[in-house]
Amino acid sequence: FGAPIIVSLVITALIFAQRDYSSALLFLALSFALLLASGFKLGHLLVLLAFLAAPALIAMFSQSYRVKRVFSFLFPALDPAGMNYQVSNSLKAIRAGGLFGVGLGNGQYKLGLLPEVQSDFIFASICEEIGFVGSSFILVLFAMIAILGYNAASRMESRDRFSSIMAYGLTSMILFQAILNLAVVTALLPPTGIPMPFFSQGGSNLFVVLSSSALLYRIMLISSGKIPLQKSSLKREERKSILFPDAGSLS
Repeated sequence: FGAPIIVSLVITALIFAQRDYSSALLFLALSFALLLASGFKLGHLLVLLAFLAAPALIAMFSQSYRVKRVFSFLFPALDPAGMNYQVSNSLKAIRAGGLFGVGLGNGQYKLGLLPEVQSDFIFASICEEIGFVGSSFILVLFAMIAILGYNAASRMESRDRFSSIMAYGLTSMILFQAILNLAVVTALLPPTGIPMPFFSQGGSNLFVVLSSSALLYRIMLISSGKIPLQKSSLKREERKSILFPDAGSLS
């Protein structure tokens, strides 16, 4: 597991260097999830996290604006109209929805009261318009994706290890994004910039999520036996000769 860990940490460091801390955290979480799915021991993973915690905390508190952001999140009453403006209005939008919402298209907080409502805080607007009942139904759908995806990964483990790990990773990617976005909208985490899968505006993210869903759905069909598992009949040496036809002459 040395090479995958090194590659994951290098890519995480590159993302972190671009000051996209939320994406770096998401990528690292997905990397660790894939390591666990591949057989990496949880105890070793916790030790690795302990080593990474110190430099992460140092980087977090190395800039004054980051310290201010953390304290604003911990003590929202200190700056309700500043850094906590989005989160404060997000909670107000959720409360305004009540049990059944104000109706589709009738939300008021999307009309300028809630910045970035089309991306990071789209779920707050959804809660306002369809209420607790409608938003709970959306959460149930995400839970169904998680259950079906992880079940497919478990069933494929004995049949095709690669498909099993892929299903585990794709399910985790969708689920982690949804959890992080929900945590921000409900003030459990400071704003991270992680979009809500399937709902937030953004062509590239929507393309990735839909493509991942299509791959995950195919793995689900294979795991349930509705379509056959197609494996290459070529041996490793034969595949190598096709990809690198001159390798034999060079050697």
